[in-house]
Amino acid sequence: MTTINLCKFLLKSNALTKKQVLCLQHLFRFFTTKEFSDAFSLLPYTNLDILRFLGISIEYLVDFLENCNTGILSNFIDCDYDISTQFKICVMANNLQPFFNYNSIKVNTKNAYALDSFSIKKETSDIAISLLKNSRRTNILLYGAAGSGKTEYAKSLIQACGLKAIRFKNSFETETDSDKAVSSLSMLLSMYQQNTVFIVDEAESLLETQAALFSTSSRKGTVNKLFEISQNKVIWILNYTDMMDMSTKRRFTYSIPFEKMSGEKIAELSSTKLNMLSCTPRFKEKIITLCKSYDVTGSSVENIVNVIQAVGTTDEKNIENAVRAVLESNSSLLYGHTKMRETPKAEFDLSVLNSSVPAQEIVQMIQNAETYAQEHDAPLDGIRMLFYGASGTGKTELARYIAKKLGKRILLKRASDIVSKGVGDTEKNISAAFYEAESSGQILLFDEADSFFRSRAKAQYEWEITKTNEFLTQMEEFKGILICTTNMKDDMDPATLRRFHICAQFNALDRSGIDRLLKKYFSQFTFSKKQLAAISAYNSVTPGDFGTLASRIRFMQKDAVTADYIIKELIAQQKEKDNENNRRIGFNCE
Repeated sequence: MTTINLCKFLLKSNALTKKQVLCLQHLFRFFTTKEFSDAFSLLPYTNLDILRFLGISIEYLVDFLENCNTGILSNFIDCDYDISTQFKICVMANNLQPFFNYNSIKVNTKNAYALDSFSIKKETSDIAISLLKNSRRTNILLYGAAGSGKTEYAKSLIQACGLKAIRFKNSFETETDSDKAVSSLSMLLSMYQQNTVFIVDEAESLLETQAALFSTSSRKGTVNKLFEISQNKVIWILNYTDMMDMSTKRRFTYSIPFEKMSGEKIAELSSTKLNMLSCTPRFKEKIITLCKSYDVTGSSVENIVNVIQAVGTTDEKNIENAVRAVLESNSSLLYGHTKMRETPKAEFDLSVLNSSVPAQEIVQMIQNAETYAQEHDAPLDGIRMLFYGASGTGKTELARYIAKKLGKRILLKRASDIVSKGVGDTEKNISAAFYEAESSGQILLFDEADSFFRSRAKAQYEWEITKTNEFLTQMEEFKGILICTTNMKDDMDPATLRRFHICAQFNALDRSGIDRLLKKYFSQFTFSKKQLAAISAYNSVTPGDFGTLASRIRFMQKDAVTADYIIKELIAQQKEKDNENNRRIGFNCE
């Protein structure tokens, strides 16, 4: 078996130079010729000595030495300048298929989602399809939030083009280091594959898009050469582009950013997947509604399908419970929470809210703005509202009520969802939240908004200032409805406050509000004037106090709950608030 055909192919495909091919061919011949091997087995030598013995010139050796540990040649020569096992196998097969099998895998795109299932504009997908169909060499970058559907979108693009998909195995799958993986990828991409698109997923380590701990090395030149020698169509997939060198970024033909999937897109994906299963339309709709209501990713939809197939029962209630459990666990693992209640409680009463701007007026103003936009066939200009006041005064509940009246969903973002330790990550998360809300038409609700609006005059670190600046920029450009809630308005930057259209302070209930909620929550009891006066004497009673007490009473014996018990428990809640306000942290030195 000779190396002639294989080396000719490597030379023709521009994978290796003439000098490199000649050295490689001579080394292989030497090690497969018993007489040569036996002659040198008793002598101290190196494989470089062998090349010199075979008459290879110094010029050829220099080229060989410069490239045998990096680039494509490193796939065929090991660290001792010996022929690699991988190359020997390829020679025995008289082709490079063993190399391809080791480093790549075919991807089935038959059941790929429809392209309109993703939050990507049609014109964007059309450009990507044109590039993949018509250009022999192109590099498309899909980047953004983890779980936003990038890999599935890549499959859908390739399926729409009628091309084959081959995924490059990452270093974890082949148990090789990143440098070796880059050289293997260089080899794959240097040889043109007709009607094929390569998918390079999780490419952070290959393209060095994040700084490695204590690392000062860079493969910028090697990475950029990879793009230059590529003869193929490639879709690169990344979650992070932070540390990617600008010279590398310039080499992408086209790039498509991805944000976290909205509830509507999750519902569309689940609908597509559920069509493949035999379930009743009513049950399918119920599962879709469940998927839509949880904060999950496209991968979670796959998990749902697997669960439905694995449960092994036709009992729809059991299947529904299993699906709910998976959604809750996925959401909790990914984002630290399951879901937020989006509709106000049945006991919610708009009229009891004690706010500086009457709640009914706030709702009416928003409805007027919506009506104006519809009548003038124009997009809704941004509506920015700040609700501030003590916990339980009804800030979030009013946001739920507004969403219900407008027929919109709420996109809730807490500080824990946004604030990150990574440099620039908090700003990116802020931008992503606004983009997600605007693209999906949801009401954007920021809880604990003071975390983003801390006074810049009191900032101790640069990132505190940039975080506030980013939020101010985003909120001014936002075309949807923004509601921010906080318990600590005094800590907020004054410039922030001026940018809200509506600033409403939510106060404790007045006497009439207390009376109305006692009747709503505890209508079976009659309260005396003395009892009403006792609870009304506290200027801290909130709607949340009634909800908390009503929830606890459910577990009590009926005869233990009386009007007197209810008033005493409400008063106890107020005393606890007083204790919390008076509590001091530190040492009492006397």
